[in-house]
Amino acid sequence: MSLFGKVKNTIGLLKSVDLEALNKLSQKVDLSKVMSAVGNLDDRQLQGLMKMLNSQAKKGQHKLPPIDGDFYNLAQKLTPEEREIQMKMRNFMEDEVKPIANDFWNRAEFPHEIIPKFAELNLAGIA
Repeated sequence: MSLFGKVKNTIGLLKSVDLEALNKLSQKVDLSKVMSAVGNLDDRQLQGLMKMLNSQAKKGQHKLPPIDGDFYNLAQKLTPEEREIQMKMRNFMEDEVKPIANDFWNRAEFPHEIIPKFAELNLAGIA
């Protein structure tokens, strides 16, 4: 293909691409790696990828139910005092740990500043 043909195709491509969506996508993935990987797919793989990208939820498919953290209903077997301890720990985890968990996980670090707060709960022996 001639240089003029390539430029013409590139202009046509730019007109058909939502640049805002492309910018958002580039914040999430390395577009050059995506293009390289997609460019190396064979026809069968490309067809499969396009089928997956264009498919919508089929009739009868439902959203997955929420994860049940107490699958065996062990909380029902707890005494009121044990239930109070469980709720104390759950509240601590939701209030103190949940807001920072992903950030520390992504940095492969431990949030040492929560140790004194955890010790205040008096639930873990000599913490």
